[in-house]
Amino acid sequence: RLRPARTPGRGHRAAGTEKRAPAAPAPPPARHLFSDPAEVEALRRNLLAWYDRCKRDLPWRTLAATEPDADRRGYAVWVSEIMLQQTQVATVIDYYIRWMQKWPTLQALAQASLEEVNELWAGLGYYSRGKRLQEAARKVVSELAGRMPRTAEDLQKLLPGVGRYTAGAIASISYGQATGVVDGNVIRVLCRLRCVGADSSSPAVIDWLWDMANVLVDRSRPGDFNQALMELGATVCVPKSPLCGECPVKQHCQAWRRVEKDLAFASQKLFGKAAPVPDVEDCGLGDCPLCPPATEPWDSSLGVTNFPRKAAKKPPRAMRTATCVLERRGCHQAPEYFIVQRPSSGLLAGLWEFPSVPLAQDLQEEKEREELADHLQAWTGRPVAAKGLQFIGEVIHIFSHIHQTYVVYSLHLDGDVTLDPALSPSRWVTEDEFRASAVSTAMKKVWGADPHLSVSGSVSVPLRQKVLYMWSINQGTQGKGEIPPFLGHGPTLLDSALSILLPCWVGSGLIWSHPLVPAHLGHARDGISMVLAPGLDWRRWGAEGGGLQHCTTAAGPCRAAQLSTVPGYCPPRSRALPGGQ
Repeated sequence: RLRPARTPGRGHRAAGTEKRAPAAPAPPPARHLFSDPAEVEALRRNLLAWYDRCKRDLPWRTLAATEPDADRRGYAVWVSEIMLQQTQVATVIDYYIRWMQKWPTLQALAQASLEEVNELWAGLGYYSRGKRLQEAARKVVSELAGRMPRTAEDLQKLLPGVGRYTAGAIASISYGQATGVVDGNVIRVLCRLRCVGADSSSPAVIDWLWDMANVLVDRSRPGDFNQALMELGATVCVPKSPLCGECPVKQHCQAWRRVEKDLAFASQKLFGKAAPVPDVEDCGLGDCPLCPPATEPWDSSLGVTNFPRKAAKKPPRAMRTATCVLERRGCHQAPEYFIVQRPSSGLLAGLWEFPSVPLAQDLQEEKEREELADHLQAWTGRPVAAKGLQFIGEVIHIFSHIHQTYVVYSLHLDGDVTLDPALSPSRWVTEDEFRASAVSTAMKKVWGADPHLSVSGSVSVPLRQKVLYMWSINQGTQGKGEIPPFLGHGPTLLDSALSILLPCWVGSGLIWSHPLVPAHLGHARDGISMVLAPGLDWRRWGAEGGGLQHCTTAAGPCRAAQLSTVPGYCPPRSRALPGGQ
């Protein structure tokens, strides 16, 4: 609240002589506030009634509602909130169920090893979350006698890795504290309810959002209200194509009212009766910290999705890494694969991966091989010939801030390999052990890049590898001689594909008897492209239900429009087809 200005009196300097403090910012105008108690009560009532009817049945909600032990209840909510950070609900459900089955209490989690935590967390992303969760659980057990803090303030103060949002969620859902929460869904809902068009990540807007969340939270059902607000943002007030017709609080939404005014204006304009529609950003306050800048006015085509607005994100930085799938024959001649553990801090801390080395951008293939060979020699204790590394392909994985490209090679080792104990932890694993280890999704993609490892497995294979590998299988079974699944690397790969594969496809007529998409691997960094087979009538092929309109790949039947959903598919940069197709 703003304090009234002090008037000069005895002992005070005369006006104009004192050192003035900076003027306090003006309070936001009424359109950005919930100043009517009746409206707040109506919004709470409507939102909770909708939540009671429409809420999703989620395992953490069931535990929060049925668990009589307060500490177990708080722990159950805590685990769910950590897992749900930056991760979709559908992905979290299975991980959450397995986690709570393995570690149903704080005490059970505190006794687990970090390796066990990483193994269960593998594939969920943002791996430091699991580590911090276990560290905090150990602190509760060892320093707080196993008792969870009961207020948002204490939760945030005493538990490492618990921020303002997580603390508010645990306190309100588990312990009934009337405190608000602000996550991505709540930001979107509140910004639309009150037409907040300033950068939603700015400190001024964040402070306002927390103030509004605390004003709105229902005092008798704070946990349900907070979950209802988040549920609304996740299922109805979504980022794109929101379901405003199903929104239980649209009558309180300033953005929706503006859309209705636009529709009324458009209708009246047809009859020449249109009156100017007041601009939604016009608060009568030129320096309003919550209004959008004048350079970004209301766009009628966007409707309520004009809000919220964020500053443009920095593009992820590009990184390249050479990685090698090292294989040997273990006991009973079963194949084993070499993995090493990453450092205990930083990206993917403590997870296991194939031996990898960072690369400079635009490094020539020969230098890539040499750097990887030197790195492998340190692990194996024997010289590794760069030319002996078999190129597999490139795997792209997008982290939140990194566009990571893995240049994947493979190498088969003969004889025993003595590992240097002074290096990072490492081990040889079977395929089943690899899948059960704490490996990242990125490494599972690397594993899937080698069709010899995963064509019959559960890991997706990049389409550009799978097509050629499946082709070699088909040729072999038809007695026409098996074509090697890897024809080379770089520009020579296209020459090989054109000279060896296309004559077989067209000359034998197999392109008609086996509806495999004619494709080549091209340069590994160009992605997959269509090959224009000589003598092939693309218009006829398309008219007969094949071609680009309806085709079959080694990954299964698909339409051309669906090719982008095939694992590993990279669209061609630019390639025109004859006949305008």
